[in-house]
Amino acid sequence: MRRFINYWLLLRPKQWIKNGFVVAPLFFSGNFISPDTIICFISFLSFALLSSSVYILNDLTDIEADKLHKKKKIRPLASGAISKFEAVTIMLLLLSCIIALSISFNYSTTANLLLFLYAIINLGYSFGLKHIPILELLMVASGFVIRLMFGASTLAISLSPWIIMCTGLLSLMLAVGKRRGDLVQSNDQNLKRHSLKGYNLTFLDQINTFAAAAVFTSYIIFCTSSYAITQFGEEVLSTSVFVLLGILIYLKLLAVDGLGDDPTSLVLKNRGIRLTVICWIINFIIIIYF
Repeated sequence: MRRFINYWLLLRPKQWIKNGFVVAPLFFSGNFISPDTIICFISFLSFALLSSSVYILNDLTDIEADKLHKKKKIRPLASGAISKFEAVTIMLLLLSCIIALSISFNYSTTANLLLFLYAIINLGYSFGLKHIPILELLMVASGFVIRLMFGASTLAISLSPWIIMCTGLLSLMLAVGKRRGDLVQSNDQNLKRHSLKGYNLTFLDQINTFAAAAVFTSYIIFCTSSYAITQFGEEVLSTSVFVLLGILIYLKLLAVDGLGDDPTSLVLKNRGIRLTVICWIINFIIIIYF
């Protein structure tokens, strides 16, 4: 039984919350309760399986470094709870399931290309590109944009360029926050990671300030664009209050509380951010569905 629990932990199911970006296009289309919901669920599942296979690959390439990390050393591979052979087998099974889903549900060429692009980017990331400062941040951020575009492509939904840009900038802000948290908590052993050697707190704080301002600016432009007003009405501008509040709370958690090394946990556990996200979603539900 314990072995199956370790298999489950190897998939990092907590990280599947990131695949909410796959569902976002359907939610904002106003057709959440429709036959497209099934396709959207399958799309979410496909990306969850793909992202889990990427996490397994990353754990395989980082296994020795993870053994020295105070938090990562308890991961199934680093702790020795699962062998490399088992991990590779599970990864190949996940990839086989993705291919089967793609064929069964007749994914569009664009959707398949986006899945392939995500896999290639993360293949490069795992095998060395993650050690290149700045580039690795952009590679991490690109994953969220690909999720959003994949969700839209499976449902043939058009996206505003501004919401794509906003997603990319928000992802960059979260990636920078994670690196900042890594840097603050790192010890001499962890500093052997090349990408961390290319940063300091001042530089990361400057990027974060830029990204935060750019996220809010692009979101305001989106809310006042003809696309958003036609789709949601002028009331959509009211949602910007929660975006601003969420950004400020996140920056406070980084600068004052020294958190941010795990953005997923912040969203799931921090009351302020959780409440802000919930209020933002409720605001959109009222605008779209009522």
